Amino acid sequence: MLRVIVLVVVFFCQPIFSATTIAAENNELFTLEQSLPVVISHKINFETLFGQNNDPTTLRPLYEEYIDLIGLNGIFDVIEAQACHAEGHELGKVIYSRLNDFSASIHTCQNNCTSGCFHGILMELFTSGDEHLALEDVSVQMNNLCNSGEINQYFNIGTCYHGMGHAMMFLSDYSIDETLELCAFAPTETLNYFCITGGFMEYELIVGQSDMQTSAHFPCNSMAKYSAACYRYKMNHILVAAAAESKSTFDIINECIALPSRHRLGCFHGLGTAFINATMAEPDLLSKLCIIGNANDRRMCIEGAMWKVADFDVETANEVCSFFPVGSRDSDVCFNAVDEGMYSLETDYSLYF
Repeated sequence: MLRVIVLVVVFFCQPIFSATTIAAENNELFTLEQSLPVVISHKINFETLFGQNNDPTTLRPLYEEYIDLIGLNGIFDVIEAQACHAEGHELGKVIYSRLNDFSASIHTCQNNCTSGCFHGILMELFTSGDEHLALEDVSVQMNNLCNSGEINQYFNIGTCYHGMGHAMMFLSDYSIDETLELCAFAPTETLNYFCITGGFMEYELIVGQSDMQTSAHFPCNSMAKYSAACYRYKMNHILVAAAAESKSTFDIINECIALPSRHRLGCFHGLGTAFINATMAEPDLLSKLCIIGNANDRRMCIEGAMWKVADFDVETANEVCSFFPVGSRDSDVCFNAVDEGMYSLETDYSLYF
């Protein structure tokens, strides 16, 4: 009986409608007519269903059902209880489809799910409503949107171009070649690269598993220039397939080492990225993982994890870096990655493209 009482108290004390998330109090996304106990019951159900989902690309129907039952903030409370990003994509789509207003949608999403919600807005923007943008118009609109004040209020320009990459891959019906052509309209090589990373993230979420039938490393091992952007999101599929074949992480490291130079660097970058969540749970892990290969291999591995770890939690990121030998090059790389963060324009990307 005590456990039941405690459970009820905990849920009543939780900020189902937190002030930090509410951005449009008069909007239907935030207005609920049910009593608080009913909302809490729905929230428990949503949390259970969300926890059972292992494919973030299928979350849209769940969000569409429960946004009217627990409100947008109720959804954010659940999905942001853990590090989220891809989980925010489908929610951003739902938000834009409800509001049909780009500025209001950005103001609503802000930086939730480390910009994942924002990426979903961009994908929905380009395929619905009065502001629909045809594929041939995207390259023109890309630079205008990413330099607009309404976006810059919440996101750095690199985050915007990464989000544009998602939208371009989505719009091009998951054509890598067409996405590369569209991203090339970005004004700098660095922003072009950020756009391509977004494209490959979107590609791997939808197509990555089926590509494994071609080869474990496809299409990354066929990329002439942007294998790091590809491997950053491909490596999860590679590791899952390796585990099914009873291969170890060190077997995959040896596969990386055997690749040609640029592909090798990309492979090590993907390796670090694949261990982001594990690194946050075990801060000493990265100092054991990213120690094989030459100095550039190790740098790519460390940056693969640490840009995003720092995006989630700077304190944890600094703890991770503390496990590298003090004063070592690897330690410097780690702390620099934390300081620079995701999509920094100050980073040297010469190893990436």
